[in-house]
Amino acid sequence: MEIKDTQLQLFDVVGTRICSLASILERINIRIQEVAIYFSPDRLNADVQALSHILDGDSLLMVRGNFPAENEKFMLPRSARC
Repeated sequence: MEIKDTQLQLFDVVGTRICSLASILERINIRIQEVAIYFSPDRLNADVQALSHILDGDSLLMVRGNFPAENEKFMLPRSARC
C-alpha cells in the first residue's frame, strides 16, 4: 500500500483471512478520504466502482486460451506483475 495525502492506494492484501476495507481503514492512523484498489475487491466487503486505469502507459496482459474477463474491467495486483 501507499498513502498519498488522503488517498490510500491498496495494491494487494495477503493473509489467511481477508479483512473488510472498513477494518483495514480502522487500522490506519491517517485520515483517508479516497481509496484506490488495484485488485479484485470482492472479498473486501465494500461498495466500490470499477474504473479503467493505465499503469505506466504501456502495461499489457498476456493470456493463453479463453479469457473470461473479455470486455470487462479488471486489473492485476501489483504484486502479480513482473
